[in-house]
Amino acid sequence: MSDPSQQSLQPLPISLDQVEGLVRTLYEPGQGKKIAETEATLRVLQRSPHGWEMADSLLGSNDEQARFFGALTFTIKLNQDAAALSEEDSRQLLSKLIHHLASKPTMSIATRKLCATMAVYFGKPLSVWTLCIRSLVCSFVKQAPILDDDLDEMPSTWDLAPNLTSDQLLCLLEFAMNLADEAKKVKGQNRYDHQVGLFRTRTNNIQSCP
Repeated sequence: MSDPSQQSLQPLPISLDQVEGLVRTLYEPGQGKKIAETEATLRVLQRSPHGWEMADSLLGSNDEQARFFGALTFTIKLNQDAAALSEEDSRQLLSKLIHHLASKPTMSIATRKLCATMAVYFGKPLSVWTLCIRSLVCSFVKQAPILDDDLDEMPSTWDLAPNLTSDQLLCLLEFAMNLADEAKKVKGQNRYDHQVGLFRTRTNNIQSCP
């Protein structure tokens, strides 16, 4: 996904294969100086406008380390640049995140990080996601992102749940646990009273999921 807030960006300055090579370098033993240089390069890319596009591309990789780094990059971008996104940008971002989880629901370190990233997204003021558990159940069954606006057309969650695989159920559980962790973080930050209110409203909606 290209940076939603920068439609006239030039292409990523290095190829995706090169980015994946840099990520693999981070896990190579005995190269302390090279690792430090690689981390610095990747950090610049993560925090640049190209970070959205890079994260999306890495999450589509078959390399587990690359996928983990893609999810990590999305988390960094959400914490750094979320305020610059429009509602439509936010919707597109959510669709991308759900797509990556629904297409590769096998539990792994990358999938766990993606579940954590999605919980971070849910807690942000830009979130357009309310019935997140139902949305994920429907998306798993349809193998495509199903956002809140399309949920009324889907069968009930209880009718769909028996169709989920063990891996999909584990992903739901992982996401739910991360959601609980995010709620604790928000609750502990008293200066974010408005954000706490938003989070409480959304979690109340989860509990009434059809």
